[in-house]
Amino acid sequence: MPHLWLARDRSTLDTFGEWFTLLTPDPAAWTHQAPWPLHVEALPGEHADLCGLTSHGALLIRPDGHIGARWPGGPSSEAALHNALTAITGRSAP
Repeated sequence: MPHLWLARDRSTLDTFGEWFTLLTPDPAAWTHQAPWPLHVEALPGEHADLCGLTSHGALLIRPDGHIGARWPGGPSSEAALHNALTAITGRSAP
């Protein structure tokens, strides 16, 4: 995931680490779908286009900073986030 400023003193590089991170212009649309601990971070609208996302899309970032999944227009189903995390980690949510 490239370096992008999320706020005046916070960048994408500050959000990655020990957990999965979901970057989205619409955190409220995704928070209820989190199947296990997940850091949800607001992505400023000006970066949504750069990332190929609409206002309801999201990027799932692995702890190592690589993009694990992308939903350009929003979740494809209620289980989209759960399915992506299960596929990446090889295990179901706790």
